[in-house]
Amino acid sequence: MTKGDLVQVRLGGTGNSRAHYGQVLDYRPNVLGGSSSSSWQDRDRRMRSEFTTTPKRGEVLVLFYEDGGISWIDEAAVVPVT
Repeated sequence: MTKGDLVQVRLGGTGNSRAHYGQVLDYRPNVLGGSSSSSWQDRDRRMRSEFTTTPKRGEVLVLFYEDGGISWIDEAAVVPVT
């Protein structure tokens, strides 16, 4: 994705998403995702822990044609229009 590209953005949950169109103003690679760990104590006072890894992905700064709004969007929700 490069600056100036026309894109379609899907916002909302599955089945409830709606297409919005806009233009790419900027792109930040590898700012979302990665690895994390968390620990907690359950009701029985046992310690629990969890390690998760999600693929790294970028954010796209989109100028929306509908209302002129500008927002950083997860690149997983952005599709280039050809």
